[in-house]
Amino acid sequence: MKDYYKILGVKRTATQEEIKKAFYQLAKIYHPDASQGNPRSKEIFYEINEAYQVLGKLETRLKYSIEYQKYLLQNQAGKLNGISRGGRT
Repeated sequence: MKDYYKILGVKRTATQEEIKKAFYQLAKIYHPDASQGNPRSKEIFYEINEAYQVLGKLETRLKYSIEYQKYLLQNQAGKLNGISRGGRT
């Protein structure tokens, strides 16, 4: 699962205004028209746009945050199960 906060370079406690500001700063840098010398700029631009579409609206941000926390917990539980099983073979 993508970490949209990391993509935009903001903390999870960032305000909506901070998220918006980070998006516009990154969009200005990575917009394909502005960075024609960077072959990855289009890919990066789409990624930051996707992150802003989710984090830019409070409702979708809250849903994402819940799903991301579930993902982290499941991932951590899977690692712990693998460790405990690994020692009993």
